[in-house]
Amino acid sequence: MTQFWQRGELTKLAVLVGIRLNHLSEILHRKRGVSVTRALALERASKKVLGYPVPWSEWLLNKDSSHPAFYGNPNH
Repeated sequence: MTQFWQRGELTKLAVLVGIRLNHLSEILHRKRGVSVTRALALERASKKVLGYPVPWSEWLLNKDSSHPAFYGNPNH
C-alpha cells in the first residue's frame, strides 16, 4: 500500500487552510468532521499542495469517504 501524502504536504495544507496540524490529522483520521466552508477551503488548498483537489464532498463526508487521502476504514 502506497502512502497518499508525501513528507511536508500535510503541514502545507494546514497552513493554507489556517488550522493546526493536529486538527487536520483528526480530520484525516475521521475523528473530526468539517463544515461546508472548511471542506471547500480544504479542496482549494489540496489542489495547491497536490496539483489536483481532494473533492470538497470527500472532506465533508470524511467518515464515509473511500478516498485514499483518509486513514482507516470508512464507516460503511
